[in-house]
Amino acid sequence: MNDYLLFMIPFILLWLTSRKAYQFAMVLFAKIKLKALHQSLDELYYSFEQVVYFYNQTTHVKAIKNMQRKDIHLRFEYHPFIFTELTGIYIELKKDTTYTLAYLPIDQFMLPYLDQKMQENTLDYHSSKRISIAKLFHPNTKEKLIDEVYNQITVGRYS
Repeated sequence: MNDYLLFMIPFILLWLTSRKAYQFAMVLFAKIKLKALHQSLDELYYSFEQVVYFYNQTTHVKAIKNMQRKDIHLRFEYHPFIFTELTGIYIELKKDTTYTLAYLPIDQFMLPYLDQKMQENTLDYHSSKRISIAKLFHPNTKEKLIDEVYNQITVGRYS
């Protein structure tokens, strides 16, 4: 029995500090907090206004000018290695080489509902940040982020 515990404890610790466990914990926390506020993760409105773009539609990079939406991928930036925390998302074009198209810092991801709840003192900053991170892990949000960057670079913001 003791050998089994000595064998399992490192694996349990590794899982608890893994990125998948972090994602699970953020989503679970968000669902519990939002349920208390009579809101759901699916219904939260968000804004990508603070995305930092490295290219625009006037770029002369051939791979970017001819890119397809399916070639754009997200790369989540975590820091540090142990007890990870999401710090930002890179939006990248993967062709023969990888081009970083844009970056979204987590602290700049805006959810007006959470800002309102913080103003009302019904939600603290850390809870708001956790819910924002959970929203970024949501599949629909990921797709919308890719769409936003693709449209911004190919069509332009106000076209």
